[in-house]
Amino acid sequence: MSWFKIEGQKVFYANYRGLDGEQMIERLDEIIQIYRLEPEKFYSLIDFTNSFLSEEYISEMMNGEITALRKQKIIKTAVIGLNFAKVAILEVYKVLNGDEKFKLFDTKEEALEWLTSEIKKRTS
Repeated sequence: MSWFKIEGQKVFYANYRGLDGEQMIERLDEIIQIYRLEPEKFYSLIDFTNSFLSEEYISEMMNGEITALRKQKIIKTAVIGLNFAKVAILEVYKVLNGDEKFKLFDTKEEALEWLTSEIKKRTS
């Protein structure tokens, strides 16, 4: 996990790459702590490549504290590394939580291009 800037705007990189179910929950808890401490709104890039979305993780994403924090803190999110089943789960999340800030991409490069264009729209 790390922070970087695009066009002067903060972007949080949430790296779930290659994590199993238990590690996903641990990473989510770490991310919640980071979101709590961040005073301003920001963009995010989430990488789910080769990760395992357990029932516990999905439940936390649907009903946990992260949902409220995302609504408060996140401007837009680019997501990479999702297979068909994970895309379906994300679509359910979006509907149940009214969170339309996500956009899915096949590559990190595409995701970064989109974030850059969204930042430029918002700051111009």
